[in-house]
Amino acid sequence: MVDLSGSMGDNGALTRAKAGLAKIAEALPEGDQMAIVSYTDQVVVETPFTSDQDQLRAALDGMAAPRDGKTAMFDGVRKGVSLFASRPDLQPNMLLVADGKDDVSKETLESAKASVVGSGAAFFGLELTHRNGADLSAIRSIIDRTGGAVFSGTTKAEVAKAFDDVNVTIRSQFVATYASSAKQGSINLSVAVGDVERQASYVVGGNAQGAGTTQVLSAPHAWGPAWMRSGVSATLAFVLVGLAAGLGAFAIAA
Repeated sequence: MVDLSGSMGDNGALTRAKAGLAKIAEALPEGDQMAIVSYTDQVVVETPFTSDQDQLRAALDGMAAPRDGKTAMFDGVRKGVSLFASRPDLQPNMLLVADGKDDVSKETLESAKASVVGSGAAFFGLELTHRNGADLSAIRSIIDRTGGAVFSGTTKAEVAKAFDDVNVTIRSQFVATYASSAKQGSINLSVAVGDVERQASYVVGGNAQGAGTTQVLSAPHAWGPAWMRSGVSATLAFVLVGLAAGLGAFAIAA
């Protein structure tokens, strides 16, 4: 999701955001797809999920920040989540690129947060700090439930590095799927990679999702929901399901 409020037209912020997103698009691994949603007073789906480089480039090139544009951030998040319904085969990730706080959404933080949690997506924020900065409290409250990380930058070099870091982090995930033969009751599971271990439980017939990490790169706020995050940090993201399920690629909604 990309903030196109009026302040994004200042200090080259939107130009830097477009360059960072274009680099992520160009580096999409085979089988992965990307969608782009923008928001000012209204929310626009610039492109649905695709791996077509020309389509993604055209969507980015066509974005502009109107001088009087406001910030419907929560509406943008809800719209971004809705796109996952068309691609249930993807492992979802959401990237919010913003420089300000919501001031016009019909949706609330709680409804936006609930939609992300329900989608199973990890949530990432990229804050452009050329003005007053994004609503980090809101962004981190989502991440505490879903897993993810916050990155930030002001200068051209800092913003470029922030986009590189978020791309590396998103691409450092994996999904572990467990098929249970149990017919009833609850099951406790433990997943370990090296010295990193996470536990979760689920009721047969349902599913439990969570993410936990140890850091693979420096980030202002380590990702993983509060109930599965520790002080140590390598990337360990997993989905636990009561029935066998396969997730092919991951998707970026930026």
